[in-house]
Amino acid sequence: MVKPIRDALSGLVYVDDSQISYSETMHICIDAPIKIRRASAVLLAAFGKGEVFLYVRIDDAPDFVQLPQ
Repeated sequence: MVKPIRDALSGLVYVDDSQISYSETMHICIDAPIKIRRASAVLLAAFGKGEVFLYVRIDDAPDFVQLPQ
């Protein structure tokens, strides 16, 4: 699922998806209890609708990466 999304953003957000140095993907059940800190208004509005959605955030890569345990 990630590759088609990256390809769709190619030419719009970046020249080529080979420029991506870091990526995170999460699949969360819309009914699952979760905690969100510093969420954007767009993300909160999407959750509020209670429907399936896709949220893409483009940002600078973090200085470090913490691998899951």
